[in-house]
Amino acid sequence: MIEGALVGFAFTLAIIFVLEFGRSMLFIGDFTERARAGARHASVVNYKADTIKNYVTHNSATPPTGGNGLFGLKPEMIAVARYDEGKETDRLTVSINNYPLSLFVPLLPAQWTLRPFKITIPAESMGHNHVSTVPDGKFSGLLCSLFWEESECPEKQRADSS
Repeated sequence: MIEGALVGFAFTLAIIFVLEFGRSMLFIGDFTERARAGARHASVVNYKADTIKNYVTHNSATPPTGGNGLFGLKPEMIAVARYDEGKETDRLTVSINNYPLSLFVPLLPAQWTLRPFKITIPAESMGHNHVSTVPDGKFSGLLCSLFWEESECPEKQRADSS
């Protein structure tokens, strides 16, 4: 009888540990993905700190009315930074800081702050539709066709004007 109680108690603790560990891994994976999505949005679409914070917390550039974001994220938990703006090494960093994670175990109230989730990626178009040039200064035909109609292509306009 006592052996059963001890084994049952140890088994219950093991199950609770596995569940809590799995839940914390879920948060780590999801927050890393949210930070990555915010950095990608900032790099490719729009670099505005408030917009990025909304995108990380609500998965939308504009926040819905009322309520916290995904998993209880708040915009004040998000930090956005840009380094070497305008240089070749231009990059963006999005981090999620100070997220409080509570244990789900009954009768054991514990809470700790998860480590910061920090993603740094190079800045890309930053929302601008620019076209790269080839070394001789002419627009690449492929890039020209991606961004302009044939009649609007700067290369075509230069050839027509000369």
